[in-house]
Amino acid sequence: MLVAGRDYLTRWLRNRFDCLNIRLRYIKNRLRYGSAVASPYSLISVDPDDIMYDQLDCAQTDWNNQKKKWEKVATKHGQEVADSVAEWYRPDAGRFQRQKNLGKILSGDWDKHTQPWKQRRVYRSIKQVYDEGVNWRETPLFKKRIALYELTGDAYGYDVEDPIGKRISYIEGLHDSIVENGFLTQEEAPDDHRNRNLLHNITINIGRNGELIFNHAGQHRLAFAKYLNIDQIPVLVIVRHKKWQQLRKRMSNAESKGNLDAELLHYYDHPDMVDVKPK
Repeated sequence: MLVAGRDYLTRWLRNRFDCLNIRLRYIKNRLRYGSAVASPYSLISVDPDDIMYDQLDCAQTDWNNQKKKWEKVATKHGQEVADSVAEWYRPDAGRFQRQKNLGKILSGDWDKHTQPWKQRRVYRSIKQVYDEGVNWRETPLFKKRIALYELTGDAYGYDVEDPIGKRISYIEGLHDSIVENGFLTQEEAPDDHRNRNLLHNITINIGRNGELIFNHAGQHRLAFAKYLNIDQIPVLVIVRHKKWQQLRKRMSNAESKGNLDAELLHYYDHPDMVDVKPK
């Protein structure tokens, strides 16, 4: 009881500390970039097909839970076994912690550490199931996952007899919900253990040239949005590259569209310029 109470207090204090940092970061950014700074809590609308890149681990990203899990497998079962399941754990994947980094403007080469999003097995698996009639358990998403579960007992956090079946039911339910109700924000979606708050929307980072980079939250929703050819989806921006923010400031300072130079005209219809571009 005491341990549970202590853990709750620790999480509460961390949450309050992160919220304070987000607020202070926003004030600091406003002083530097003025009205060109977006509210960290605002969603933007994007074409899901424009999210073309996957964030990879680098010196500036600060979250790689999959790598930690993979290292535990190596410790418990040996490096040879860990290497055989590395494709599932993807120790090269990285992201910026959502609440810790929300609204951050960051220089550096983090936006160069990416790979094509459609290499993800979730998208390939969805196409196999819905286009070719392949059983979920035979797709890249689950084939190695089943072997991994048998080896390690890692079961998505589900404490049920058939965690793989439960996971498949969740994914199929997500597909049916999007087909029937359209693409919903986390606040609009039916309540379950995966629909929590703003930070559980699909998250992206924006690179120096406006690249939309998936930040590893909401991969199934994004995959279905792409597969179902949904025109626009809401996403939450966690980190913007400093050079991109400078472009936003220049766009914001322009008096009219006619005053824009060739570079800014190129980005005029970018979804992250909607709030700052002149008419």
